Amino acid sequence: MVDAIEHKALRVALRALNCTPGALLEEEAGVLPLELRRKQQSLNFWARAKSRHCSIYRSKTPAAGAVLNFH
Repeated sequence: MVDAIEHKALRVALRALNCTPGALLEEEAGVLPLELRRKQQSLNFWARAKSRHCSIYRSKTPAAGAVLNFH
């Protein structure tokens, strides 16, 4: 559903015909397919959350030089 809306918007922006495939529209516009964009955003969120989580515990440790491993 969301892909169809994106493709319709890209067709308008690029002045493409209705029969133009969505993958071609995304490539021409220089945008990632929505599925890949969602995966990228999820990984970015996870990485930020993990780095913030670890930095909270590092700042609260009594030993300033303590090395913590949160894997």
